[in-house]
Amino acid sequence: MKINQYLYDSKTNPIEGIIQNLDTQLVFLFGSREVFEKKEVFKNIKEKFPKAFLFGCTTSGEIFQ
Repeated sequence: MKINQYLYDSKTNPIEGIIQNLDTQLVFLFGSREVFEKKEVFKNIKEKFPKAFLFGCTTSGEIFQ
């Protein structure tokens, strides 16, 4: 199993630094409701991980590190 962690920052180029991986099977997404309401977030992530199932939930706080 290989694990990678990325921070999707909507204030800068959110896709910058995310390496496309065609073999990824599952992506967990955690973030605020405001981020998940933007359809381009899912579109951009799906382009980087085209075969992966996306599983996301909102948080009461931000989860990173």
